[in-house]
Amino acid sequence: LWHEFVGTHAVAGRPVRGIAEPVCAERGPAELVECAHHESLLNVAFADAPEWRLMCIYDTELLAGAVIDAARRSHPLVVDAGGVRDNDDYVPPNEGNGMLDDPLPDPSATPHEFGFSMVELNEMRSFVYEDAKAEGLDPERTANLVLAVSEVATNSVRHAGGHGTVLAWREPDALVCEVRDKGRIESPLVGRERPSPSQLQGRGLWLVNQLCDLVQIRSSASGNVIRLHMRMD
Repeated sequence: LWHEFVGTHAVAGRPVRGIAEPVCAERGPAELVECAHHESLLNVAFADAPEWRLMCIYDTELLAGAVIDAARRSHPLVVDAGGVRDNDDYVPPNEGNGMLDDPLPDPSATPHEFGFSMVELNEMRSFVYEDAKAEGLDPERTANLVLAVSEVATNSVRHAGGHGTVLAWREPDALVCEVRDKGRIESPLVGRERPSPSQLQGRGLWLVNQLCDLVQIRSSASGNVIRLHMRMD
């Protein structure tokens, strides 16, 4: 959406300014992790857009200190009562861990597990459907979750060695499905850029982001981990 905003308004070299507040006190722990990840990725997405400036607002009275510390690591400039200044705590995206390397926390409950290859994809969809049904997820959101997991699992079959594993478990406020495989994702912006109408491939992870309430994508030397959250409310 920010790409489209800049593309629409950055005409004839006119500078574009935006204000965002992705982090608020109502966010859950997993959402806060992904907000920090998102804000770091903005530096990658707009590295070649000098006419574009985005101010991210943080309520330092309501937000925990760890959340503010994470924000400082992803922003090259800080604006406070003293004005605008360089941020000594900023960590550029190409330094430190890889953009997709940060590990995710372990499930808070013992997950159900299903291993799959091409021939088990239909059974895998049934596994996700039955688990969501048993947890009481409503039919429309169940269908969206089954489709999202299917998209990720199909990518595992096609691009990550032909097989993978689905884990499903209940967090306090969400049903979570996770797909693991032995592949490696190289693009840190995977699933975040809207595909063009004529694009024939590369739509799966973008679609998954539209279907689920939260998507966490991690990739390291040990393989890919795609974690999909669907709220139970």
